[in-house]
Amino acid sequence: MRVLVVTLFTATSGSSRVMAFQFLPLLRELGIESDVITIYPDEFFNVQGGIVPASTLVKSLNFGYYLVLGMAQRLKAVIAAGKYDAVFVQRDPFPKLLLKLLQRQNPRIVYEFEDAFESTNPFLKQRSLVHRLLLQWQRGLYKNMVAEARHVIASNALCADEARPVNPNITVLCEPIDLTRYRQLPDKPRSEQLVIGWIGSPSTTSFLHFAREPLKVLCERYPNLVLRVVGAGEQLDMPGVRVEKRTWSKETEVADLRSFDVGIMPLNSDPFYRAHLGHKMIQYMAVGIPVVASHTEINATVVEEGVNGFLVKNDEEWVARLSQLLDDAELRNEIGLRGRQLVEERFDLVRQAQQLGNVIRQLASA
Repeated sequence: MRVLVVTLFTATSGSSRVMAFQFLPLLRELGIESDVITIYPDEFFNVQGGIVPASTLVKSLNFGYYLVLGMAQRLKAVIAAGKYDAVFVQRDPFPKLLLKLLQRQNPRIVYEFEDAFESTNPFLKQRSLVHRLLLQWQRGLYKNMVAEARHVIASNALCADEARPVNPNITVLCEPIDLTRYRQLPDKPRSEQLVIGWIGSPSTTSFLHFAREPLKVLCERYPNLVLRVVGAGEQLDMPGVRVEKRTWSKETEVADLRSFDVGIMPLNSDPFYRAHLGHKMIQYMAVGIPVVASHTEINATVVEEGVNGFLVKNDEEWVARLSQLLDDAELRNEIGLRGRQLVEERFDLVRQAQQLGNVIRQLASA
């Protein structure tokens, strides 16, 4: 059996890496071979995601140029699709005409999506007017992709609930983690330095600002405390906070995570994030460190308060929960252990690859 995989980005993007590329070797073991067509190259992702600093003009030109090339890649996928048993589209919104052509070539389409399509990502609201109009159009295409696919892969239960009125054929594959790569720490040896950690990308760096004041208070309270950020952009501005920056790489990612005493995931309260279950929260749990995250509807389906992590709603709660963990190494180890157990039960990549393989097989044989 052979499937055509269409990814939005290369494996440089966490989204494509987590929800597409890491499945492919396991699908091969299940007898499902794959060929990949990527819509946007790293040159697009790096500029639009802020990895490569660029002016507004350069970003707009880059966006327009690769929008055209992206259409060519989609047309390439349409032409190739007829040779495959099924087509797996990871997050990419095909324009309606191209989607109709794709369906004629191969109607056995599995579509994966990760964010609420009824709300606009507030990060994208900052762009130029033309850019925002194009993104608004694109948002409608996401919903059309969900409606027209033979089967939908939703990244969490809230996304599935949003999709179900337009397509009942849904499987939830939620933040899969390769447990052979993300290994739990033994009880972490005591160190004079305390580390609150965050991992992300330049495009998500602004979320750290929602915890800026609590982190400042904590740095005043704990002279040996440092905020270690992995993958943050240049726009990070945290006066009064001792910040240690590290560049993200796949090779050092797990070691960096294991160096944290506590992992944090601040978010703002925009409706878009009600269904945004950050992968970083699951990564923290996977290596056995406690997580403190903003209280959102979807985070509350994973974090059991005081059992496998903490959810907070305001600056005072950030300070209280982080202080509680920083003061108690035994509590950190206990909560980290229970977080790891949750990941093994709910987010194991191998188990989810088997589910995805079953979806593709059933679709191909229908």
